[in-house]
Amino acid sequence: MRELGFNVSAISDAAVADAVRMAKSKAWAEQNAAAIAEHRAWIEANGTPATDLRVLKID
Repeated sequence: MRELGFNVSAISDAAVADAVRMAKSKAWAEQNAAAIAEHRAWIEANGTPATDLRVLKID
């Protein structure tokens, strides 16, 4: 691989770091799924906070 210009160590380090980041992100989303759903339901029922203060309104 080195003869092709690939740094296998750097590639594997980046792949492991990416896998860890994805696993942490998935775990966070699973742990907070109820709160996220509750927040989305609140916004659905009440609209986003400070909607009336937006400068750019697209309707």
